[in-house]
Amino acid sequence: MLYLLKSKVLFLVFVVGNFSIINHASAAVVPPDVQVRQSGLPITAQVNQSFNVTYTVTQDASATTPLTSTGLTVELYGAVAADLTGSTCSSSGVNPLAISCNLTIGPSTIAVRSFSITPTAVGEIYSVASVTGNAQEVSVDNNISQSAVNVAAENLLLTTANQSADAGNVRALLPYDFDNQNGDDLLVVTDTTGYVLLNDGSGALLPATDQNYSFVIPLPTNVTKIVAANVVDGDEIEFVMSTGSNHNFEVYQLRILDEDLTTTIGSVVTTYDVGTPVFFYFGTRILVSNAENTVDFALVDLDRDLEQPSETARLELITVNAGSALSAVQAPSGDLYLGLIVDTSELSNSDSRSVALADFNNDNVQDIVLANYNASSEVFISAKTASVNNLKDRIRLAQTIELGSRAGSLQVVAGDLDDAVNGLPDIVIARVGDSGSDLQRTDLVELFSNTGSGAFAAADVVVRSNGFDQMFSQDIDGDSDNDLLIHNKNGSNLLLINQDGVLTLADFAVNGHADSIMTLVDLNGDNRKDLIVGSRTGAGLQIFLTPVIGDNQVAGFSSSSGGSGSLPWGVLLIFLVALFAFRKTINS
Repeated sequence: MLYLLKSKVLFLVFVVGNFSIINHASAAVVPPDVQVRQSGLPITAQVNQSFNVTYTVTQDASATTPLTSTGLTVELYGAVAADLTGSTCSSSGVNPLAISCNLTIGPSTIAVRSFSITPTAVGEIYSVASVTGNAQEVSVDNNISQSAVNVAAENLLLTTANQSADAGNVRALLPYDFDNQNGDDLLVVTDTTGYVLLNDGSGALLPATDQNYSFVIPLPTNVTKIVAANVVDGDEIEFVMSTGSNHNFEVYQLRILDEDLTTTIGSVVTTYDVGTPVFFYFGTRILVSNAENTVDFALVDLDRDLEQPSETARLELITVNAGSALSAVQAPSGDLYLGLIVDTSELSNSDSRSVALADFNNDNVQDIVLANYNASSEVFISAKTASVNNLKDRIRLAQTIELGSRAGSLQVVAGDLDDAVNGLPDIVIARVGDSGSDLQRTDLVELFSNTGSGAFAAADVVVRSNGFDQMFSQDIDGDSDNDLLIHNKNGSNLLLINQDGVLTLADFAVNGHADSIMTLVDLNGDNRKDLIVGSRTGAGLQIFLTPVIGDNQVAGFSSSSGGSGSLPWGVLLIFLVALFAFRKTINS
């Protein structure tokens, strides 16, 4: 029995021992994971002004079989020179300039190489860094790092605004000629109020005097976009505001009072004199059942019924919704935008982010292009059919065209931007670069040329961005051709001038507030659009007057009438404080 017991004990020990050995043998093997990052590129560079770029290579410290060495390769595209002094690296080639380094690394060793980079011409510097891993590596996505910087001519980087002002947290900007003088003025909406700045025609925006252009009740706090259009009674222009977080579009109408108006907001009683232009609240006139997470919208006469005005002729509403909510064309149910809009023509539920309208096939009917984040962007070619009451019969989306096979689109604009002679609008889409959890990638701005045959050419990358924000396709330099302006999250603004159908980076560039929104207004009557930047985080408004541009050369600078560019913004501050105090509620 003892022997048997001992045998059992020995057997038990043997079995347990086997389990121990098995567990030890199957312990997790953590393969190496090397990654590269780059830093130091300026927001905007200047010709002949050097800057240092640092490339940092690290390895995951948990690797059970760490690498002991790796190779770093840097490719610099563009007109650039590099000083490799002290880096133990070598270089070869031109555009790209290829830099090679052999690095010693370990599980806790950081390898760093810094180079002095000097731009030698206006354009773009595109830096691609890569490290050598092995087949067992955890992630190869982070073996590549991309970054881009645009280069202005020497001393032509504009960083000081012609004019600036406190403005609160700016949510939306709308150019509109409120006083029928000097062209477009500016409606500014912050997270607390809205107000109008008037264009004085000499490069300045001035606060409206007295109570002119006041909102007689508070604005919503989360406005994302404003559109001026006639949506209510066929006579007046309304200002439609999207809040993005619900199904409602708030509508305001500007009226000149034909009698005195008294309002009570909280405990404050305010009287507006007869003849004062003020914004009346029309209420939530547009209710859309599938407008949750609306990130963009457009109002357009898609069925062209306004060409023969009637009591029921109205603009159609295009809602662009993020996430899985359906983007759609929607029409008013009745003679006003009241209640749910029931007639819809479905577009996409691919996490759409932006819409643009243009007549892509020259049939005098507006077509639609949607920038989708979770799928290819799409062009919807529309065709007018018989004039009947139902929207789905009245507007026919005759064709859908996919723009490439890439997702990740952020914004779309349309305009004739290429060198084709067909005169048809092209499409520009800004999209994120390759996706991945640890990637350092550039956003891409791509041009899809309209071939005129019901198709668009393959994408042509026109510029890169380290963080795209907004894009405009307008005639900025006053030569009647559409130019392209890119506004980035870091505050840089890049103008690509249309020269006979070739988009060329302008000699000058503008750095404004980071985390801001931008719009364009001709403030001094020179037929060139000037840049207005509004900070989302309370850093204020900035006004940059566009330089004189000729053959892509800066011939001189516009100057403001105020010398240093200072304006009576203290008046505006007092006006805003008073305005905010008044706008709580109206008690009839």
